[in-house]
Amino acid sequence: MSVMKNTKNILKYVAIIIIIAIAAVSTLYYLRLNITQKEKETYASAIKEGDRLLERRDYGKALENYADAAETIPQKKEAYDKIVDLLVLKRRFDDAKDVVEKSTKVLNGSDRSGILRKLSLAYYNDNQYEKAEKYYLDADSSKSTEEGFLGLARTYLKLNNTEKANKFLGKIDSGTGNVALEKGLLSAYLLKTNTVDAKKIFDGWDLTLEEDKDLITKANDYIKLVNSLGKDDLYNKALLAREYINSGYPVIAIELLEPEGSKMKDYPDGLYFLARAYYDAGKYSSALDILNQALGFDTYADEMYLMIARINMINNDQNAAFDAYEKAVSFASDSKKVGIYEEYVSILLQAKSFSEAKNHLDAVDKITTDVWVQFKYIEMYYEQKDYPKILSALAVVSKISALTDEEKKEYMKWQIVYDIENDKLASAKELLGTLKSLDRFNPEYYLLSGRIDLIENSTEKAKENLNTAINYDLDGEVTESAKKLLGRIE
Repeated sequence: MSVMKNTKNILKYVAIIIIIAIAAVSTLYYLRLNITQKEKETYASAIKEGDRLLERRDYGKALENYADAAETIPQKKEAYDKIVDLLVLKRRFDDAKDVVEKSTKVLNGSDRSGILRKLSLAYYNDNQYEKAEKYYLDADSSKSTEEGFLGLARTYLKLNNTEKANKFLGKIDSGTGNVALEKGLLSAYLLKTNTVDAKKIFDGWDLTLEEDKDLITKANDYIKLVNSLGKDDLYNKALLAREYINSGYPVIAIELLEPEGSKMKDYPDGLYFLARAYYDAGKYSSALDILNQALGFDTYADEMYLMIARINMINNDQNAAFDAYEKAVSFASDSKKVGIYEEYVSILLQAKSFSEAKNHLDAVDKITTDVWVQFKYIEMYYEQKDYPKILSALAVVSKISALTDEEKKEYMKWQIVYDIENDKLASAKELLGTLKSLDRFNPEYYLLSGRIDLIENSTEKAKENLNTAINYDLDGEVTESAKKLLGRIE
């Protein structure tokens, strides 16, 4: 079966699974009592083969095997877990949702709750918090678990609802382990300035016995911060707000600082952290109001103008955004300028404002040797089809000895693109071999191979390479380009 066929069959097999799950509802009792040894062996074999193919990143065939397993024993959860994991990896959330919703019709309460939590966590990690909430609640209605309560508490904090977060934290009874430690940390955060009770949560808790190193670090950092607080109430609140923001829960910082608005008019730290909290919570209008109050202070000026620029981009006010980026650069130190320039230049290139982009690239090129600057030059010159300047920038990169593997792949990609578009196919093919040796799963390799195949009228090879590019493209970097090239064939 070709890679192209496997890629297209992803949706086909998802549909099969859904049909199987629905059909199995009527025969669930029979199936539970009549699973033969042969069916068990067939199921295990399909799972094992799917795992092998997944390790090779042959996602279409892996999904086919997991679907075969689900068809063999529809009421067993393992195949559905693997299908959902794979679809989420490919960012096919709607397909994953369909599989989960249909599989819950044949799974028992515990398994149903588990696969719903899996989908909830996938949505949570993708910042789709409303959908995470829905499926955590569905999981809870099937079978309540402490992991589910913790997931809901986290989700409600992201949805700016501390009352519901507290409610679900209160349902967790565990006294040890990762769930208990994260519950303790979130509960301490929600106590805000009640640091006496917050410290009591960790009294006698030997954190060295816990497993999650990230949680241990966060707990130790929080305890250290609380123990360092002095008598200045506003200063303490600003420090606590920074902790909550950096931990990803800006709503707690908002609840802490918002009541102090009148006291903070001459306190730039407090204004900055309140604006940051509003921004991170998606309350952009409120963030702008606070930022406009704070612009008279030099403290955090570069970061405040950067926030204003980003908010204006979200609001589709490009001119105001560009003005704010310019001011952010003017206030920033050289080390901070580099990061701001990188973000700003990327936006200028998207807007095809090449003259402004070049001016800023020239400026940042004087203060850093970071290779991204040369890659942005190349990107800009490519948009302008200025091949001599592309070649000059590539020559600069070729002399850098300390390139990472990712930077080497980026360099070779652009050199191959240059060679293809300047009729140097022999050189392009030679570099393709080197590119593949660095990462045989690199979707750019297959996209560029497909381009050469098309030039050489090898349409079947082009189809295979372009579909392989789509198969390996987990970040959506080449899929659109590959589909356009496939469209020219089909």
